[in-house]
Amino acid sequence: MPNKRCSAHKVPTRETAPPYALFIHALAAMGDERYAEAIATLHKYLIVERDPLAQAGGLQNLAACLMETGQYVQALDKLNQVETLTPLTPAAQFLRGIILARSGSFSEAQALFDIYARQQPRLARQMNLKDTQDLLKAIKQGKKPPGAFLAEQLQTYLSLNIDFGDYTLVEQKARQIIAADPSRPEGHFALGVACIEFERYTEAIEAFQEALRLNPKHVTTLYNIGITWMKKNEPALALPWLEKALRLDGRHTGAWEQLGRAYQQTSCVKEAIYAWTMGLKLEPGSEIFRRLLHEAAVGSAPKPEAMPPYIRRYQEMVVQVQARMHSPEVFHSGSVTLTVESKVGFTLEDSQNPANVTVYAGGPFEFGYISDGDLLDFMGGIKLAVRMIDGENTRQVAILVHYQNGTRFHYKTHLERGKRVEHDFEGRFCVTEIPDMFKVRMDADFASPYGDPMCGRMVYLRQGNRSGVIVNTLGRERAKSK
Repeated sequence: MPNKRCSAHKVPTRETAPPYALFIHALAAMGDERYAEAIATLHKYLIVERDPLAQAGGLQNLAACLMETGQYVQALDKLNQVETLTPLTPAAQFLRGIILARSGSFSEAQALFDIYARQQPRLARQMNLKDTQDLLKAIKQGKKPPGAFLAEQLQTYLSLNIDFGDYTLVEQKARQIIAADPSRPEGHFALGVACIEFERYTEAIEAFQEALRLNPKHVTTLYNIGITWMKKNEPALALPWLEKALRLDGRHTGAWEQLGRAYQQTSCVKEAIYAWTMGLKLEPGSEIFRRLLHEAAVGSAPKPEAMPPYIRRYQEMVVQVQARMHSPEVFHSGSVTLTVESKVGFTLEDSQNPANVTVYAGGPFEFGYISDGDLLDFMGGIKLAVRMIDGENTRQVAILVHYQNGTRFHYKTHLERGKRVEHDFEGRFCVTEIPDMFKVRMDADFASPYGDPMCGRMVYLRQGNRSGVIVNTLGRERAKSK
């Protein structure tokens, strides 16, 4: 992320700050892993930017993009240029180490990582740098293949690609991992996951079976082979894989559900009921198992889920905040309504999803309009910011997007004491398509061009052919103490 910030915490625009807007666009492309576009934009930025410190930030980000595209010599050259402008920060030295390790200069990389561990001991522990150093040592001793470092690096990115629904990138990285280190089951497993998404089921099964050969007792691989046979409408072939998964992990509720469905589709109703009953014992509140058993005529119908108390409290707050407004402005987009009045606050309501509610009373907050291009850059910037979160700098991130074609994306992660305690995601986070609604809430300590710290919320609503409306408190809300 950049080392230059927007002084007023306003969303940067290409019209008001051409050099900086180019930098923002490059970061957005990096967030979406459109590295060729980011490289081209950073080159333009470096032509027009005159501030040496800002140039150094651009060069460092350019080095990172070149590394991701395998241009290691050019990447190191950009870091050398940074050194002519300002001393390299520990983060830049660490990036140099990564580039050297990826390019096969393992001894030089290890020396830099040793220095980093001494200078930044807390960050080194947080990043599990010792594991990286041990891996480099094993590579040098011939115990691991030379591609093991690259494979490990790619593996760290895969989970977020899956969270964001970027399955093209998942497949691309999976194939890179397999090429770099064929002995890693993770590459074959990720390839299978991507193939399921693209409905290439035969290829998915082949990939999962190779992953299983390398790790025979991996429950999730067994489960996914069963899932793939179910998607191929072959429930009889799914049964043995799901049963094997449950023999290894009898608490896998997903496997109990799918096992029941496979039995049901092969006319083994008693066995299906047994599987769903076992699942319900493990998850007594599960509506899925209750519904399946009810449909099998052996259980009561699931009761409609009661609205959580916190949603009711938010709805009460909506009424209270709106009652204080004298001349509110009201905006609509699909089922969503945004009500705003300066110095009073804003509310967001969704007639189709009561849980999609936002209330902000008082101030300060930014209210205005944003062009399509600047919105897409903002979304890409948020995607990049999520890649920066960890248990030390972030407590919560929530993203919700409604697209014009009716699809939705939601992402939520909650961290406490450095550990993830809640994580949920669904859909694809596409940052090259204008949505009907985009909402983000963050509680984080790190800085970005959109807020320092990244603590607050932003809501965008599309307004037909006009510029969309935006309310924003990022950088204006104080981060919570840890």
